[in-house]
Amino acid sequence: MEHAVATRTEIEAEVINILQPLVSEEAGDNAEITESAHIVDDLNIHSIRLVDLVIELEDAFNIKLKDSDMKTLMGTVGNVVDLVSARISAK
Repeated sequence: MEHAVATRTEIEAEVINILQPLVSEEAGDNAEITESAHIVDDLNIHSIRLVDLVIELEDAFNIKLKDSDMKTLMGTVGNVVDLVSARISAK
């Protein structure tokens, strides 16, 4: 489902909504999803869950992520928000 998202704050909120179920499955409900949280190290999202994250982000924001974006997606939540913002702006 595509969302009309304009501001960085709205993008961040939607990215956190997308991450929440993935994080709950992998790191438990106590994991804190903040802009500085590291996707792999803090939130324990690896391999197939990263693929799930890509699919969810592409669907939610109606964007296409590239293979070269994977390094960014394995960074912090803030990195992911910036990447999504850039892809939305590039449309």
